[in-house]
Amino acid sequence: QRKFINWAYIKPFLLGSIVGGALITPLALYMPVPVGQVLLGLFIVLATWKSAWLRLAHWPPAASGGITTGLSLVLGATGPLVMSVLPKSAWERQVVVGTHGMAMVIQHGIKVIAFSSLNVSLVEYWPLLLGIGLATLAGNLMGARLLTRVPEEKFTLILNWLLTALALRLVYQGISALLTASN
Repeated sequence: QRKFINWAYIKPFLLGSIVGGALITPLALYMPVPVGQVLLGLFIVLATWKSAWLRLAHWPPAASGGITTGLSLVLGATGPLVMSVLPKSAWERQVVVGTHGMAMVIQHGIKVIAFSSLNVSLVEYWPLLLGIGLATLAGNLMGARLLTRVPEEKFTLILNWLLTALALRLVYQGISALLTASN
């Protein structure tokens, strides 16, 4: 989907992501993950179904990049979080997917740098990272084929339900961890 990337959006998004990553990296190891998962999941559901309330699509791209990069460093869920701030209704589905993909490259690259600077040894996780990389490649190839088959008017509805499912899974994981810790 490279040819569909909205570079006018991505360039300031990148700058904001760098600033957000630099500011939040020192705090990344201190956020209680389960609480963050619940809050982030609820935020994604709200942003998906009531985006007009939050006006996220109207945020300047640099602000979107900085805030979502900072939050994803401490809370995870980069994909659904960034998807919640993209101006999806203003773009065709290929632009949404291509621009989101580039935003993921940016944010995951910043995460690698950030966690490496915190002495997290990513080499120890090579089997997991390899699996994630292969699954991402397979998902991208399959998704690109499906994208051509999904009509424009159904794309947003399907995307919203997928985001909701991922967000509810995040809420479930957070609540489960909180309940397990309290026992």
